[in-house]
Amino acid sequence: MDYTSMSDFEINKAVAEYIFKELIELEIYREDDAAAVVSQGVLIELFKPCNKLSDAWPIILSNKIGGHWGGSAPGAYFAVSRLEEFVVMDKNPLRAAMIVFLMMHGV
Repeated sequence: MDYTSMSDFEINKAVAEYIFKELIELEIYREDDAAAVVSQGVLIELFKPCNKLSDAWPIILSNKIGGHWGGSAPGAYFAVSRLEEFVVMDKNPLRAAMIVFLMMHGV
């Protein structure tokens, strides 16, 4: 899948679907670029990990996503092993990290 062609909302939604998959009657709809996460008719969260550090950071830490967060080529990477690595380059390092997350989990 070409994650780089997806909008921020599409990435936010895909990450939310994975993170919140255990919620009963899960619905996700667009609220600006945020993924509005609804369970049983109740808004749980406006989830925006591509643009909101407080949403992205727990995902980055728990999945051990590393990154190069500045300079001329910001991006994120995750080393699966010495032989395999996911590398994403994007001007937005949070977006890059969320794409790496999706790649890691085959979403």
